[in-house]
Amino acid sequence: MKLKFSLEGLPVPVSSKLVEMLNAEAVKKEKSDSASAITFNFRNSQYSPTQGGYHPVEIRVEQHQNLWHISYITDFSYVGNVFPELEKEIDFDLGNNRAYIMFLGEVSMPNPDIASFYSDWEQNFMSYWELGCFDKIETSVEH
Repeated sequence: MKLKFSLEGLPVPVSSKLVEMLNAEAVKKEKSDSASAITFNFRNSQYSPTQGGYHPVEIRVEQHQNLWHISYITDFSYVGNVFPELEKEIDFDLGNNRAYIMFLGEVSMPNPDIASFYSDWEQNFMSYWELGCFDKIETSVEH
């Protein structure tokens, strides 16, 4: 199933490269054409609070009027010393035009600084995906 995305009016510059990657992952999983939402989870099994590594990332897309829209992109990291837990480090909530960056807080979008930050983040994420750094990629489908 090829997902047809709408990238118009987004508060950050989502690249066609990211859309192509999401389509590649969706095709691998042979998702149903009746899906209303798909959540992609990218993990590196070596990531840990003591060793660091490639952060887990979650991307949710939703279908509206036969077009797919990116709802959010969230990057997680371990936080805490004694009992570290995975928490949101970066969250681009495209559906609500809000961004959250740890140690900065919540910011309204569109915002030129957030758009620039997003572009850098996406470029890094795509490089990690291309290098095969995410050894566990899962998709969840909602109907």
